[in-house]
Amino acid sequence: MKNLELRNEIKRSRLYYYEVAAYLGVHENTLYRLLRSDLSGEQKEKIRNAIKQLKKLAVAN
Repeated sequence: MKNLELRNEIKRSRLYYYEVAAYLGVHENTLYRLLRSDLSGEQKEKIRNAIKQLKKLAVAN
């Protein structure tokens, strides 16, 4: 499975894909499609940054 590390990071963070997708400004289905293919380093970093920011927001609330 491609991008398993990102998928696991989302799961460990107890986030939903739709939350990460909304933060990135894309539809949930778009995020699923992105994760099915090889991502560039920049794309991976954007997703990781979204996860980090959402985790911070969750802790603040």
